[in-house]
Amino acid sequence: MLPDGSAYVQDNPEIVGERYNQKAWVPEHTGGNGNGPGNIRLFRYAEVLLIAAEALNENGNTAQALTYLNMVRARARGGKAVLPDVTPDR
Repeated sequence: MLPDGSAYVQDNPEIVGERYNQKAWVPEHTGGNGNGPGNIRLFRYAEVLLIAAEALNENGNTAQALTYLNMVRARARGGKAVLPDVTPDR
C-alpha cells in the first residue's frame, strides 16, 4: 500500500531479483510529489546503522562507530552466545 493509500504495489514475477534492496516500481500516483512513476527503496534498520558506523569510523569517531556496529551484532545474535561485541583492540 502506498503511504497515501491510493494503490497497492503489485508484484511482477517477470523481474529477476526484484526484491534486492526492496526496490519496487510503482505506477504514477497522486500520493507522491506528482512526478510520475518511481521506485520505492526500503532500508533495513541494520543497514542504516552500518552506514552510520562506517561514516563515523572514517571520520575518526571509532568509539561511536563501534556502538552502532555492536547494536547490529546484538540484534543478530538474538540472545545467543555468538557474534561477541567488537572492541577497539579487536
